[in-house]
Amino acid sequence: MAAGAPNRTLQSAFLIMSTKGFRRLPITKIGKIFGILTVTDLLKAINDLGLPEAYKAKITDYMVENPITIHQEKTVADAIRLMSEKNFGSLIVTGNKEDRITGIVTERDIVRLAGKYVGEDAVIDDARDLVEKEYHVLDITTPIDKAISSLIEHKTHRAVSLREGQPFGVLTASDIINLVAKERDEIMANPNFLTSANIGFLTKSPLHSAKTSSKMISAIEDMVKNKYGGLPIFDDDDKLIGMFSERTIVRYLSRNI
Repeated sequence: MAAGAPNRTLQSAFLIMSTKGFRRLPITKIGKIFGILTVTDLLKAINDLGLPEAYKAKITDYMVENPITIHQEKTVADAIRLMSEKNFGSLIVTGNKEDRITGIVTERDIVRLAGKYVGEDAVIDDARDLVEKEYHVLDITTPIDKAISSLIEHKTHRAVSLREGQPFGVLTASDIINLVAKERDEIMANPNFLTSANIGFLTKSPLHSAKTSSKMISAIEDMVKNKYGGLPIFDDDDKLIGMFSERTIVRYLSRNI
């Protein structure tokens, strides 16, 4: 399991998280838990400082200090309840020494196990209020820097991209972080890169989605198989109503375990 060092710059975090496909990076100091850095924290740095300045910022300026932890002997149900209560997408796992990291449990880990806790007859409409809370859309012509600001403002990791007013694909915070990591040389040469480029070429398409009447377990299996963090949800009139995401699943499970 990779971990970052607090004295490094965000440039190292961009590279590690992009290369490893991480959305969260535990930060340790002399082997002890020191903080955690997420893709949302990286977006905040870009939004605050712009690029290339954000590459030079210190990890300590944007990480979350004193992250929530859970002991390795606790149950999955304990983790689900704690993640839902704290509205965290991950928990650092500790062993006998409370300040030493032994692992990390994330929403995606919970989703992989969700089939054990979701009834076969459960449909997405059973979590409709949670799905609707994650409704966020962006037109594909939106400049990347504006999309970053919008994701932060709405406290979400993903949005449905619209083309000519119709759902086209999904944009995620990780898509943006991967771009920022891989195109560092281009961004260094052209600081206006994120202003001039739009989200159209970052959007994953074709759109994978589900209906409110879809079996929840089928949607979860689709997410696990394709490594999606969320599925846009349409009602039976084909109206987009929100997102069935990993966080939605954790919150739903916390009500039903």
